[in-house]
Amino acid sequence: KVKDPTDAELKAYYDTHVNSKEYPFDAIKTHLKSNVIETKQNEIKKTIVSKIEQQLGFKYLITQPQPPVAQLTLAGAATKGAKKPKVTVVKFSDFYCGMCRSMSQTLNKIMTDKTYSTAVEIVYAPFPVFGPKATTISIQSYCAHQQDQFWNFHDKIFAEESAKLSPTTAQAVVDELKFNHDTFDKCMKSKAANDFVSTSKNLGTELGVSGTPTLFVNGIKVPSPTESALKKALDQALAAQ
Repeated sequence: KVKDPTDAELKAYYDTHVNSKEYPFDAIKTHLKSNVIETKQNEIKKTIVSKIEQQLGFKYLITQPQPPVAQLTLAGAATKGAKKPKVTVVKFSDFYCGMCRSMSQTLNKIMTDKTYSTAVEIVYAPFPVFGPKATTISIQSYCAHQQDQFWNFHDKIFAEESAKLSPTTAQAVVDELKFNHDTFDKCMKSKAANDFVSTSKNLGTELGVSGTPTLFVNGIKVPSPTESALKKALDQALAAQ
């Protein structure tokens, strides 16, 4: 059991983990409570286990359970990274999601390291959760991919603050990248574009994805969308090769 976190503890957690420009502290303070309590509980558990191991000679005799490996196939998805990947990261993401924007920056940072850039492939799987506007921009990203411009579109959209993103700003990106507008407009209305986004969303739902960003490394779900958790998952996947 742990005491309820104080406002100071909630603010400290907020300052460390949340993009303050998009999610004002007062608006999400109550939602942070469970996160802080869980963090405290995990710290206590680690202390207890460490004490038992050191003082009583405790050791595990049971093979650690392995997480399930999902079968992830998304034909037509945009990819980048290693040409002959040893590890595949599938990122379920929404362009209107502030944490997804942060994760895109994290992935870009990680992929500057040759350890990962020469062995890791990134797959973008749209998972629109912010309503029709999110579905529309996911379809736009698919159509950008049809003109070999997905990652340029992706980076420019995520350069915008989520609160300021709109169909108008997305269209401005399309204009800036000088797409073939006739081809793009036909794509936006096509069954293939709409089906792709629906298939991606359904795949994520079947795998238990409930929010964004959610990442899978070689089919294994990353426990939390943080840089440390992702690098740990990547290192484990590379070590297993």
